[in-house]
Amino acid sequence: MNESATSAAGDAVTTQFLHLIDSTVWEVERVRAEIASSGQYPGELSSADLTISNLAILKRLVLTDKLPRPSRGQVSNRASLNISRQMGDWTDDDKLREASYAVEDYYRQSM
Repeated sequence: MNESATSAAGDAVTTQFLHLIDSTVWEVERVRAEIASSGQYPGELSSADLTISNLAILKRLVLTDKLPRPSRGQVSNRASLNISRQMGDWTDDDKLREASYAVEDYYRQSM
């Protein structure tokens, strides 16, 4: 594979990962809105806000190429971002969990 093909593949991998992060943010925002409208569990609002903030930090690390990547040997391919674990502490929403698992899996397998 030549250098430009490698660069393009890297860009596609990064683009997909960013898409998965954005999708997870949308799911967090959806769950946050449901929590806010129900008036129940106000502590979960701050947990949702923290999750959105953490995902923004993750996205910034990806965009600046500062996130250690398993594919580069910078971390183990068993490394975790702990996104789904953190979300599991405050929500049991299936769509949100699926989105967080997709980010975690993609990180380990493709990044």
